[in-house]
Amino acid sequence: MGQRGFRAAETSRENFQEILTLRCELESMALRQSLDNMSEDWAEQLLLKHHRMTRASSGPHDAFEELHKAFHMAFVDNCQSPLLTRFCSQLYDLNIRYRYIAARTSGYEGRKIGDEHQQILNAVLANDFETANQLLLSHYQTTGAYVVKHIL
Repeated sequence: MGQRGFRAAETSRENFQEILTLRCELESMALRQSLDNMSEDWAEQLLLKHHRMTRASSGPHDAFEELHKAFHMAFVDNCQSPLLTRFCSQLYDLNIRYRYIAARTSGYEGRKIGDEHQQILNAVLANDFETANQLLLSHYQTTGAYVVKHIL
């Protein structure tokens, strides 16, 4: 809008559900491809990104958020599809608005997200797509259910 400044995009249950559905579908596809391309270098990068994120969890919020995204994107970075990786990154960014909203409400911090991250990482490192995918999607859907129930 000319001469009216900026406006934040509206949030809605439908928008969030679409983002969550697409994120789950595309990251599942990318995770499968990443595991198909499993290498020692990729496994080391996953461990490193998890370690950095875990260390930052008690530090400044901005530093943690950057490393949190890097950790999640590491699961799809090995899919060898730049377009798919870019879509996953965009969906992460769209989803983060809703996660920030959920994080401000009471009860959200009761989750053991660090444990969820560790379980996902363990399954990926074991090259167990079924378990890793189920854990990753559950991780997203648990946050999604909380957002829908308490926010939207």
